[in-house]
Amino acid sequence: MRDNFNKKGLIPKILMILGIILLILSTVLFFFKEDMFLYFKTIILQFLEGTPDPKSDVKIYNILKFLIFQVISLGGIFLYLGILLRSFTFENLFGMQPPEDKKFVETERGRFSKEYLKWFYPLFLSLVVIITGILSFGIEEDDPYIIFRYVNNILSGEGWVYNSGEYINGTTSTLNTILYVIGGLFYKDIPFVARIINTICLFFASYFLFLIFYNKKKILGGVISSLFIAINPYLIQSYGLESMLYLMLMILSLYFYEKNKIIHMSISLALLYLTRGDGIILAIVLYGIYLINSKRIPFKSLALFVLILLPFLLFLYLYFGSITPNTLYAKVCQGKSGYWHLSFCGGIFYYINHYFKNCFIISFLTIPFFFGVLHIYQKKMLDISIFIWMILYYMAYSLLSVPGYRQYYTPLLLPLVYFIGLGCEWLIFNPYLRSKLLKIISFFSIVLIIIFPLIKIDYINYKRLPSEYYLQYREVGLWLKENTPQNASVAAVEIGIVGYYSQRRIVDICGLVMPKDIAYYLMKQDMRYWFYKYKPDYIIFHDKDSVLFKKFESPVTNLKEFKNSYVKIKEFDSQEHRKLFIYQKAS
Repeated sequence: MRDNFNKKGLIPKILMILGIILLILSTVLFFFKEDMFLYFKTIILQFLEGTPDPKSDVKIYNILKFLIFQVISLGGIFLYLGILLRSFTFENLFGMQPPEDKKFVETERGRFSKEYLKWFYPLFLSLVVIITGILSFGIEEDDPYIIFRYVNNILSGEGWVYNSGEYINGTTSTLNTILYVIGGLFYKDIPFVARIINTICLFFASYFLFLIFYNKKKILGGVISSLFIAINPYLIQSYGLESMLYLMLMILSLYFYEKNKIIHMSISLALLYLTRGDGIILAIVLYGIYLINSKRIPFKSLALFVLILLPFLLFLYLYFGSITPNTLYAKVCQGKSGYWHLSFCGGIFYYINHYFKNCFIISFLTIPFFFGVLHIYQKKMLDISIFIWMILYYMAYSLLSVPGYRQYYTPLLLPLVYFIGLGCEWLIFNPYLRSKLLKIISFFSIVLIIIFPLIKIDYINYKRLPSEYYLQYREVGLWLKENTPQNASVAAVEIGIVGYYSQRRIVDICGLVMPKDIAYYLMKQDMRYWFYKYKPDYIIFHDKDSVLFKKFESPVTNLKEFKNSYVKIKEFDSQEHRKLFIYQKAS
């Protein structure tokens, strides 16, 4: 009776009808979005009693895009679930074990093929990762150059400092910095060293993720997940930061946990914490679930975990006066200041929309993820661990109220690709799946997962790398190095590339590498404090149309003290980037 209810009953039909209606509605919204925009704008302005907000157009348009995005996603999900429910019996919808007549019997040839794949696939994966690494050359973000300057100062004997004599830890990752220093001993080009280390980490992250699936005998899921990590353009934009190292150590910890190698897991978890402090969340989850599952406390592995961390934490406390990096406090203050419109909590939706751009693709990828999460029903400890970690990680950063920096979302790629891999494997090979249409849709989802990152990478833009953004800041840095005294101080909002090439003392307006009072007053929206405290010899400002100028720089340019004491001495123009101006303090 239940079987008949699911195959021919109302629930599947209702879901399919709802899905079709929502997809039609989203199509209407898409084609008439300009009219809808004007309609929403009229209503909101009437609600505000005719008081226009200069940013209202952007806000309303973003709300409308988000609405269309949600409607298409829900439509795709309802339609997909309706087809799915018509394809399964009620009893076997969540059944993971095949019936007796469909159980897979592994032959000698099958075992040989699996072993062959186990050794051949790393070679293929290494080729893919090398190509990804090559594509990353020329993609230059500002933040990694802060780390590169710390590394250069360590290698030159200045110490673990950004500005000489100022012992402030502006490196988010202790281990990442140490690895760059070790690499710098053999090759002096630190940005190149960073790319090599990041590429190696990306390979091992992808490979050990494949091995996790391989040990579960879910090879297709392993291939899907590992390739999605290896060719992901989101990760390419994170080169130079600790993202690749963090992802590798996180996957390595889960791999050792699944293999019940708790000592090895402790080592990788300790290194994960040294990569970034939020690694403690995964350590709590894995040790906690191990304790519940085994009913015993792993004293040896916990002792090893502490012993590895102890000397590093002691060094950080004695050297900097704190075991946490200054960047954490600064970014919490940034989030509370209100200047950063993108919070961590809401930023995840922005990056999903920015990454995929196409709601149709998101609809297809949501379904495998959903059915991958349903594997928690089997009470597999690894699946439960990843799911609990995902929730705790998201909650922790949401409570901290940090801005939505890209590197904080990188670890969330793991549960995304892991559950998508499980879901795709299950949808393709589940013996109860009767619908050929659903198998075709599932196969299409797999194709999207593997092919879409390659499509997303804009090869035309790669031909124009390095970007104007990087070239302009480098030009400013080199000009400062050649035309200013060696002991001169320079203030800027974005300090990475400029600070690396100028080799001058930097006053960081946003407080990442400065004493905590700079970040504190930024949180209070006092953007003049740094000026009164330091009175730098040179200040870099953006043009008046820049968001950075309006938020951070204009409060100083309006000061009488600035107008009387500083003169503009240099202007840097760019075809694709905003103008930059250098002001010098009058002698």
